[in-house]
Amino acid sequence: MAASCLARVPGRTGVTLLELLIVVGIIAVIAGLLLPIVGSARAGALQTACTSNLAQLGAATLIYATAEGGRLPASQNWGATNSERSSAWFVQLPKMMAEKRITRPGTIFQCPAFTGVQPGLIRNEVAKSYKMNKELDHWRPHARSSYRHRPFFLDRVSDAQQLILFVDGVTTGGSAQWGYAGPKQVDEARHLGWAGILFADGRTARAHVLSDIRAGSDQIHWSSSDW
Repeated sequence: MAASCLARVPGRTGVTLLELLIVVGIIAVIAGLLLPIVGSARAGALQTACTSNLAQLGAATLIYATAEGGRLPASQNWGATNSERSSAWFVQLPKMMAEKRITRPGTIFQCPAFTGVQPGLIRNEVAKSYKMNKELDHWRPHARSSYRHRPFFLDRVSDAQQLILFVDGVTTGGSAQWGYAGPKQVDEARHLGWAGILFADGRTARAHVLSDIRAGSDQIHWSSSDW
């Protein structure tokens, strides 16, 4: 008897095509608004992780320098065919960190935003996204000396807080395997125009590639003012 008291409410039981299109349109608009925010958040997270990597790389470098009487590791192998005899940073520092593969995902030796540029000139080398400032490990051209390893000591410069030690850069054209870089080799696309810097005093910073890193500034030096 109670069931008969229920009255059926007249109205539609389905969704029209127009209503469905409106809902789809609203979802598309919301997605369009959220995508740049998500992309920006992801880019920011990658930059933060990259800066953290550089800080840990700097700590390892300073530990190495302390053990070597203040001398930095080299930017390359400098002709050493035996890795045990190489003073290159990408040989010595991973061993200090008990890291056998510097291309392993999550390692501090590769920028998390680095997609990997396969070596083209030296097939058995590893593509590197972090590079040592090549000016630290080369003879000065005006000294008419060859490009061979010149031990660089951190305590011999007065502007370590402005001097680039490592940079978040990568060369293109198949030469990403080199362990060193200069202003022209810094990649401006990886972090939307920005790149990470590790200074010789162990401090990290983010800088605009074109206006600060490549052009240089009062706060960023590729060569020490003491040289």
